[in-house]
Amino acid sequence: MIKDSTVMVTGGCGFVGSHLVDGLVDAGASKIIVIDNLFLHKAGHIMPRWANPQVIFYKVDAQNFDKMMNVFMKEDVNIVYNLAVMPLPHSLEDPITNYNNNVGIVLTLLQLLKEGFYRKLIHFSSSEVYGSCQVAPMDETHPYSPSTVYATSKHACDDLINCYRKLYNVECAIIRPFNLYGPRQNKSSYAGIIPRTIEKILRGDCVQVYGDGKQTRDYTYVSDVVRAAVLMGNNWEKAEGETFVVASGKETEIGYLVQKICDIYSHENRSKNDIKIEYLPARDGDVRRHIGCPYKIKDTLGFEPSILLDSGLINTIKWYMSKGEI
Repeated sequence: MIKDSTVMVTGGCGFVGSHLVDGLVDAGASKIIVIDNLFLHKAGHIMPRWANPQVIFYKVDAQNFDKMMNVFMKEDVNIVYNLAVMPLPHSLEDPITNYNNNVGIVLTLLQLLKEGFYRKLIHFSSSEVYGSCQVAPMDETHPYSPSTVYATSKHACDDLINCYRKLYNVECAIIRPFNLYGPRQNKSSYAGIIPRTIEKILRGDCVQVYGDGKQTRDYTYVSDVVRAAVLMGNNWEKAEGETFVVASGKETEIGYLVQKICDIYSHENRSKNDIKIEYLPARDGDVRRHIGCPYKIKDTLGFEPSILLDSGLINTIKWYMSKGEI
C-alpha cells in the first residue's frame, strides 16, 4: 500500500516523474524520496510545487550504486518507482551512453533490491520495445522488435527485471505506457511531438511533421498513467510479477494530431491566422504504427483511462499558454 509508506521516485523531476510525485502525495505516502541527476530538468522548476515536508530531493545519478546505497541507508524505502532514463532522441546521438545509462540504472536498482535495501520495484517500460505494430492492438504478448538503441535498452531492462525476479525471488512489476503527453513535458531538443508543436506555434514558427504524417500513435494522458501506477502500488498482490500496458486503445495519425493541436490553439487563442505545417523527411527509427491493448490492466486491476485525446490536448495547450512560453 502507498498510504503511510516511504516511496522513492527515480527520475522524479521529469515530466512523468513529477506528476507521479503529486499522485503519491495525494495517495497518502508518508515520505517521497525524489532521485534525479537533472539531465533534462532543473530542480528549481519542479520543487516549488512540492512545498511539502514529506518530499525529499537528492541530486543523484540513479546508476551510481554507492550513492544510491547511501540514500537507501538513510531512508527506509518500501517501494521504488523507476522513471530515470535517457530519452529516445538522445540514443540517436549517443547510443553507447544511452544504452549503458538506461541498463545501468535498472541493474543498480535490482541489485539493491536483491540486497534488501528496499522491498518492491515498479519499473516504467516503454511501448517502444515493440517497434511497429505487428498485431493490433498491441498487448503484453506482442513480439519485441525495437527499432532504436533506446528501445533496445528498455527491452533489456524488462528482461533484467524478469530475470532477477526468477533468480532471486525479488518483488517487481512493469508498467508499459504508450505515448505519454500532458503538462510539464520537456521543451528540449528531446521533446515529443506535442510540446514541440505547441512550442513552434507559440513562437510563430512553422509547425513540422516528419514523414508523411500517416504514422500512428496511441496517446495516453499523463494523469491516467499516474493513476495506473498508484493503483499497482496499492494492489501489489495482483500487480507483483506482472507487466501492464497502459494505453487509450485508440490510434491517431501524426498529421491529424498536429492539425488538431493547431485547431485547438486557434480556437483557444481566438486566432484566425493559419498555422503553416511543413513536412520533413522521416526520422531514423520512427515506428509506423502503435495502438495499445489496455484490457489486461482493466481485467486485473479495474483500471480504465479517463482522459480522451481532445480533452487532454486542450488541458495541455492551455497549460503551456498560461506559461506564455514552453
